[in-house]
Amino acid sequence: DYALFARCYGLDRAANFEGRWYPHTYRTVAQLAEETARSEEDIRQTLERARRQLLQRRSQRIRPGTDDKVLTSWNALMIRGMLIAARALERPDYAESAMQALAFLHQQMWQDHRLLASWKDGKASLNAYLDDYAYLLLAVIEALQTIWDNDLFEWCRELADSLIERFANEQSGGFYFTSHDHEQLIMRSQAFNDDAMPSGNAIAAQALYYLGFLTAETRYLDYAERSLDAASMQLAQQPMAYAAMFNALDIRLHSATIIVLRGPVEQMQQ
Repeated sequence: DYALFARCYGLDRAANFEGRWYPHTYRTVAQLAEETARSEEDIRQTLERARRQLLQRRSQRIRPGTDDKVLTSWNALMIRGMLIAARALERPDYAESAMQALAFLHQQMWQDHRLLASWKDGKASLNAYLDDYAYLLLAVIEALQTIWDNDLFEWCRELADSLIERFANEQSGGFYFTSHDHEQLIMRSQAFNDDAMPSGNAIAAQALYYLGFLTAETRYLDYAERSLDAASMQLAQQPMAYAAMFNALDIRLHSATIIVLRGPVEQMQQ
């Protein structure tokens, strides 16, 4: 089987990485059949037999560790994305999956009126960071747009209040990355630019704008405004690095149209 496998996966060529072979497909089954005058089915069976041998051999190696922790921030981003997709694609199963994940975060990561960052082996730990609060707050607002729930709305307000209480920079605006009761650091960072993840300050501003419009509480709008104002000079100097903050600016410049429906509950639900 080796001769055919080598022709398919390049082992008949020079080593392709630092003196070793990292196999990938150089020839298709159809090409091998033409070159060897064998049937395609025969070639498939031969290659499958060779792969099984390799798998058996590889199973004797120590497996790499598996990162099986649950992160609040990453899950929040996924939840919001799935809810948007559920509405756009008319896929209620996406919304159901997202709401189950959101319920898990509420039950496991929200303890004693504060958010935790990581869950593993049945236990949540580590004080949450700004990104955890901001991403989750925006995800909850997205959930309320998909399926209204009064309890979820109350949690949404608790999250926003906790975010402001724990992270707000009352002097110059915006939010610190770590909470006021976090372990003592040499410096508390405060960043407005996007990195591998969208800026926590920007997502917090977006969420607080939406929540301010929804609740008619101007203090949420005030904190969003102050965060955007604190970043304004940086936005002007290097706009490409602040995409999420520009989304917040778009909300500020094109504020929501608010429609109030009043009447008997039965009629409002129709």
